[in-house]
Amino acid sequence: MEDVFLEVLELVRFRSYSRAKFLFGPEGAIIVGRNGSGKSNLLESISFLALGKSLRGVPDSDAAMDGGDGFGIYAKFGGEEEFRISVVYNRGRGKRIHIDDRPLRRISELLGKFQVVSFSPEEVHLLLRSPAGRRRLLDMLLSQVGGYVWYWQRYRRALLHRNRLLSEGKPSRRELRPWDLQVVKFGSEIVRRRMELVRWMEGKVKMFYEVLGGGEDVAVLYAPSFPVDGDILESFAESLDESTEQERRLGCTVVGPHRDDLSVRIGGRDLRMASQGQAKSFLLAWKLGEALFLCERSGRRPALLMDEVFSDLDSERSEALAGLLVGKGQCFVTAISEDEVPCPVRNLRVIRVDGRCVP
Repeated sequence: MEDVFLEVLELVRFRSYSRAKFLFGPEGAIIVGRNGSGKSNLLESISFLALGKSLRGVPDSDAAMDGGDGFGIYAKFGGEEEFRISVVYNRGRGKRIHIDDRPLRRISELLGKFQVVSFSPEEVHLLLRSPAGRRRLLDMLLSQVGGYVWYWQRYRRALLHRNRLLSEGKPSRRELRPWDLQVVKFGSEIVRRRMELVRWMEGKVKMFYEVLGGGEDVAVLYAPSFPVDGDILESFAESLDESTEQERRLGCTVVGPHRDDLSVRIGGRDLRMASQGQAKSFLLAWKLGEALFLCERSGRRPALLMDEVFSDLDSERSEALAGLLVGKGQCFVTAISEDEVPCPVRNLRVIRVDGRCVP
């Protein structure tokens, strides 16, 4: 199956861009500019086309230029099929997404049309700092395939109602029962899919970590917040039932995929004890695994959004990474200067930005 690639991108009052238009080829581009010139903002706008939201996990209103009323992102895609995607946000009317001239009723209709794998230096800190950051690593990937968002939205809604009951007093088992059933039903499917993903990814991450020059052994495991003994649904239901008294004291649900974690050990030590270089190499290995995962599921190579990916890497690791990125689909790399990127990537088209207006 032929890849889909971003051909034309227009931005209107998005972040630092008042109005800008970019033309891309199937290979991608190096986005060059000084710090604060809008390089990361450009990659963020591309993420809206794939995810319907920011890869930074911030509200849509944050992306409006100078706190204005809204923004527009308009794109044309080429490759196996040609189509257009527009994402328009207005504070009063909310967000509207169109594929060609067809308005989408929900974001899930967009997911999978154009897929991306993104890397940013901020993700390294999120990975080290919190289970929430590590869960997001799983959810951002799974949201692009197979109806995962449908289960996640229903789980979150049921969880919200259940937590509201718990926070308002000490609800009876009978009051909790309807929400217990939904939390377990949708939550167990989330856990199952995450566990399958992590098992699939572990071997790929080990391989890429070694190629990137990491000499240590890497172990990646999914760490659920409840013991899984055989059937996930039954294990979740049992743990939820056993936690009822504790939940009444705390006023919230204490087990479920919203409390799970991704366990990573590098050289036998927990990721939280890893050096910045080890954590970055692991995250890069994971992202390369993500690209394989999406390609296997869809038959298309995703676009790679690589923000400052070569900073703080020695020349050997930079060359190894460049060899893994180039020729693997459309690739967007940001840098202060094209001289900062290794030769294989340097052959990509260079686009210079200043953050405000691009002809």
